[in-house]
Amino acid sequence: MSLKPGHPDYRSTSIDVIIAARRRGWTLEQIGNAAGVTRERIRQRVAEYEKKHGVVLPRYQRFSRHRTLTAWKCTQCGKSGFSRPALARGKRYCSADCLAAARVLITDEMVESAIDLRRVHRETWTLIGKQLGHPIQAIQVRIWKYLHSYGALNRATVDAIWCIPEAEHTNAPAYGWLEKNTGLAPTEGGTVIVPRYAGASRTKPWRPIYDRRQTYHDDESAP
Repeated sequence: MSLKPGHPDYRSTSIDVIIAARRRGWTLEQIGNAAGVTRERIRQRVAEYEKKHGVVLPRYQRFSRHRTLTAWKCTQCGKSGFSRPALARGKRYCSADCLAAARVLITDEMVESAIDLRRVHRETWTLIGKQLGHPIQAIQVRIWKYLHSYGALNRATVDAIWCIPEAEHTNAPAYGWLEKNTGLAPTEGGTVIVPRYAGASRTKPWRPIYDRRQTYHDDESAP
């Protein structure tokens, strides 16, 4: 129950003290407990202050009363940080620089191992990413460029690595984004250099040279 004007504790604590505590990260409950008043009364006084002087603490900096933070460590530089549990579970890199550095660390041996896991053992990309300790997209980009460097980026090789229905539960693997981002398109005779993706519109939508989905449906309808 909030206090009313005239109560001895109505303004027992200076608003400057309340605002200073709020800016230091104190929750409304913590300030109320320290001042001996309710959380609602602190909220009312902060609201009165904000009407005259603006927002005290941006919404993205406010901590929920029940929020807990989980520690995580960057796998590249070792820097530690704190995030909500849902975000900390997938947090592996502290910055884009660390992510870029980690992608460079995918060696040729790792690429060959990933290709072997796909073609021979028919493993999923998720399992390969866990075993190599790198993002799935980074692994696929390295494989794509690795095949091109050895002149092996063609439809047959791409199908053998990407099109594994029992592993991905689909007959239409999505690797058109590789062609968009690398400028390398596989054909039956080898690799074709294409312009990199620079945006699309309704009148000029981007389409990959090799559409596996159309090829699959054509094969399925064939006698």
